[in-house]
Amino acid sequence: MNFFRQVRLLLWKNWILRKRQKLRFLVELLWPLSLFLALVWLRKANPLYRQHECHFPNKAMPSAGTLPWLHGIFCNMNNPCFRSPTHGEGPGVVSNYKNSILARVYKDAQELLLETPEIHDLGRIWDELIIMTQFMETMRTNPERIAGRGIRILDILKDGETLTSFLLENVGLTDFVVYQLINAQVRPEQFAYGVPSLTLKDIACSEVLLDRFIIFSSRRGLPSVHKAMCALSQDSLQRVEDALYANVDFFKLFRMLPTVLDRNSPGADLKAWGRVLSNVSQAVQKLARKPSVQDLLRVLQPLVEDGRPESLGHLVSLLSDLLCGYPEGGGSRVLSFNWYEDNNYKAFLGIDSTRKKSGYLYDNTTTPFCNALIQNLESNPLTKIAWSAVKPLLMGKILFAPDSPFVREIVKNANSTFEELERLQLLTKAWEEVGPQLWYFFQNSLQMNMIRDSLKHPTVRDFLNSQMGAEGFTAEHIINFLHNGSPRSREKGMVDFDWRNIFSAVDQVLRLLSQYLECLTLDKFEGYLDETQLTRQALYLLEENKLWAAVVFSDLEPTASNLPPHVTYKIRMDIDAVEKTNKIKDRYWDPGPRADPVDDLRYIWGGFAYLQDMIEHGIIKTQTSTEVPFGIYLQQMPYPCFVDDVFMITLNRAFPIFMVLAWIYSVSMTVKSIVLEKEMHLKEAMKNRGITNGVIWCTWFLDSFSMMAVSTLLLTALIMHGQVLHYSNPLLFFLFLLTFTTATIMQCFLFSTFFSKANLAAACSGVIYFTLYLPHIICFVWQDHLTVNLKILASLLSQVAFGFGTEYLSRYEEQGLGLQWGNIRTSPLEGDEYSFLFSINMMVFDAFLYGILSWYLDNVFPGDYGLPQPWYFPVLESYWLGSRSPEAEKTATAHEKCPESEGCVDQKTMEREKNESNTNKSEGPEKTEEKSDGQGKKDGKNKQCKHKREKEPGEQGKPKTDVQDKDEINSKEREQPEYF
Repeated sequence: MNFFRQVRLLLWKNWILRKRQKLRFLVELLWPLSLFLALVWLRKANPLYRQHECHFPNKAMPSAGTLPWLHGIFCNMNNPCFRSPTHGEGPGVVSNYKNSILARVYKDAQELLLETPEIHDLGRIWDELIIMTQFMETMRTNPERIAGRGIRILDILKDGETLTSFLLENVGLTDFVVYQLINAQVRPEQFAYGVPSLTLKDIACSEVLLDRFIIFSSRRGLPSVHKAMCALSQDSLQRVEDALYANVDFFKLFRMLPTVLDRNSPGADLKAWGRVLSNVSQAVQKLARKPSVQDLLRVLQPLVEDGRPESLGHLVSLLSDLLCGYPEGGGSRVLSFNWYEDNNYKAFLGIDSTRKKSGYLYDNTTTPFCNALIQNLESNPLTKIAWSAVKPLLMGKILFAPDSPFVREIVKNANSTFEELERLQLLTKAWEEVGPQLWYFFQNSLQMNMIRDSLKHPTVRDFLNSQMGAEGFTAEHIINFLHNGSPRSREKGMVDFDWRNIFSAVDQVLRLLSQYLECLTLDKFEGYLDETQLTRQALYLLEENKLWAAVVFSDLEPTASNLPPHVTYKIRMDIDAVEKTNKIKDRYWDPGPRADPVDDLRYIWGGFAYLQDMIEHGIIKTQTSTEVPFGIYLQQMPYPCFVDDVFMITLNRAFPIFMVLAWIYSVSMTVKSIVLEKEMHLKEAMKNRGITNGVIWCTWFLDSFSMMAVSTLLLTALIMHGQVLHYSNPLLFFLFLLTFTTATIMQCFLFSTFFSKANLAAACSGVIYFTLYLPHIICFVWQDHLTVNLKILASLLSQVAFGFGTEYLSRYEEQGLGLQWGNIRTSPLEGDEYSFLFSINMMVFDAFLYGILSWYLDNVFPGDYGLPQPWYFPVLESYWLGSRSPEAEKTATAHEKCPESEGCVDQKTMEREKNESNTNKSEGPEKTEEKSDGQGKKDGKNKQCKHKREKEPGEQGKPKTDVQDKDEINSKEREQPEYF
């Protein structure tokens, strides 16, 4: 029987067995599909990440100014990405925050208020208000300075006054008395504490009181007026008082008041005040209706109502709306999908194995509020990560060496930024003293009480209403704003809002700012004699995470007498705060900008660039003795739109292990079937019937390959249809999986040579097959240190070679290229000699290597029932060319006379089987009945074969029909037990 007929018959035999083992057939077919359905689900759950064009806001350095620097730090904390160019990318523009609420309010106020002509008169009004305040303060504290001086009543009456005619005609006073009254002077110091609680009758009937309030032009004036006025009734005096108020021109009154103290003083021009305030009031009303002001009120409303923000996050959100106001909903965050590349996950999570883990230690260098705040930040895992990153900037020290006069001068000039912050801190501290005084002034001072009383006077109120009523702004609004009583004492219809609400909001903000500023270390620079002392202190500060950086001026000696023209210095920082220097770029090209603030912008957010800017401007100022007029802004280059795929990270990790798990059942069953054939010594029985070892192995390969190839084809269709891969060539991907399938089958053959028990082989082969994938995980972790030779050595395990190929597959997919026939020979890694095609070649080589090892081990260790070859059999001529001894020639002649195709065997083989049968009977009485029956059937067959050979010698050499061949195989199949 020729080779192909033997293969065909054995394949037919295996197919019959598979039909009987339906459960195994279904599991081998459906188990890989069920696993990769999970991978398809992961793809649906993680679609392609499509990022629009990215424009980034510029980053202000400290030299640009303290406010722009802090503004930029706060607003660029997450380095937002915008689909349209930012303002700072335009020529001559550096600010990116024109859309913030405060910027829009300032712009609207500038358009409506600063461009109003009357707004320039506010300075004159302020000067006149200061003059009036000084006059009022002089009357209250030094009344003797204006003693004997007063304001003539005639000078403060309206033009066309009717008071004189009223006194002459209606009251009936004489011309002399009226003249004395009109030309008399009123002493203003008597009204320094408000309008006295005296009636006009009391004053008129007392010469002492009358002389205290009024200065008459002649001596006869006092008794004459006293006599005439005291004779009037109370009603008449009341009508005189009303007529006086009705004829007083308050504009003239306020213009004349300061002249009592200084005759050259211009006084207060209330008409100009009214005109300016009227126009400003209209502009303020227009400003209040602007969307920017409405947004400002909306944002500040929680602070005004609740007094303080709900949480730190709420405060950050409010400040972001007020200060940043980014367009497009605040911009998008460009996620980093390759942070694992440098194994920076420990730095990302804030893990440092070198630092001792302990609870929070109370910091005696700061306030209880700051300690509570820091403890709260460190207790939350999320805020702990952010706090550990910014703590060196906020509370850290900057060490410098050497501590020489020139270095100190450089540091002093570099420290200007922190000096401004320190002045802000002193300003908030000053508010703690000024605030209560300001509250007392508005709440209880005599000046404010006098203003409130004056505004409540009917005549003053009517006057103000007549002047401002057309603008919708009345005296009642002013009185309500200056209200200092309880809410119940307000006038009806007035809103519960006054100066105290504004004061409370300002006080809350300033006190909160003061508390947070106390948590900052503003005295940052510390000098040391040399770098050794500096390093020792730096290591100590690193333990507490309080080191910003260390600056060493290498060319400056402590005793240097002058500053060299070229100053050399170095900045030393914690390695986790800056970029690593073991590479200059990423090993993989990954679509997307370097925009992740945690990992990509460490030189900025770690503080290196900020400190470099401060030191260099300090050196320039020290060398030139002039201020540098220009600051520095850093502008990140824009990036075009791109498509990234976070699922490729999952695929890179999951695909190899999914494939290993997909074939693990098939591997176990294949190895079990091969070993069971040896265990039941069916393999030797087939060899005794003329089936060669090569036919048996070829049959097993074709049987396993056909089954796993169908499964591979279904997997390829599922992966491509499920859009797990978007760009790769399906045929190339199918060949990749098919190559791995071939190597897996040959690995199964290799596994089978080590076992003689089928169940043990099935259990161990699956475990070994999975274990051989684990080196790929180690290779992935140490990929930066693997040379191409080490990769080739690791690729001798087909699972590792398949894992390497999957890495290249995922990288090309992530780049939007996919695996194509044109790029399988190249690597996506620069300088990498390994490639996807090399991975396929290594799996083909592995399959060949596994086959060679299987052939060798199967001959040297054929199992319990085979005849082992010597370990050096590959070099024996007899193995390749056959034996040429007389006994061998006789055996060959017997073969020619009685071919194996007729079921005959040579005498030597029969003798060997007989001896083995006798040995088994003598040594193994405890053998199972099933094996004994099988052996008995075989012996019976041998006897039948001998009988047939003796009885029908003339039929030797006749070819058998296919039906006879199948009958013989069927009889052998019936002997073979069914297994799963």
